[in-house]
Amino acid sequence: MVRRLLEERFEAWLLAELPASRERVREVRERHPEAGIREHARLMVGDRRRRAAVGGAALGLLGWVGLPAEAALVAAMQMTLIVDVATLCGKNLKSVRARQELWRVFQTARAEAPSAGHFLSSTARRVLSSSALRLAGRAVPLISMTMGAVADQRAMQRAGDAALRAFEDVPKAVRLLRTRQG
Repeated sequence: MVRRLLEERFEAWLLAELPASRERVREVRERHPEAGIREHARLMVGDRRRRAAVGGAALGLLGWVGLPAEAALVAAMQMTLIVDVATLCGKNLKSVRARQELWRVFQTARAEAPSAGHFLSSTARRVLSSSALRLAGRAVPLISMTMGAVADQRAMQRAGDAALRAFEDVPKAVRLLRTRQG
């Protein structure tokens, strides 16, 4: 029952997001008409990386309290970026199969990253084991702000790369194989 509710919510979000995604794709194509799909995708990923860095830095200032909000923000931005790249590649996203593919790409992007907990705990261990422990209290907001910005930028890059592989590289390879066989 919960799964069905989540699927319905995702479908509603996706259908509401598609016009905005088409508009973002149209804008990047108009600004850079000479560029191809890969360059357009690179530009879209770069824009999302900048936005994610700002969000990660802002929420990083909140420390541990901001982690849930940051995780939700990054997940939403990643899914939006994946939808944008799929739209850029001409993928029809209205079918159940397309929604499943979006989720697979999203999960792939999320799985490629080390866990945030591991990253934060290893960084905290380094800070606490250093001789600059006195400064740690004052430096924690700056450290978490920087870590949040960098981690969120990397998350956007992984999402963009996974989407481009799924929606551009794999279909292109399949078409090439079919032309060689036929």
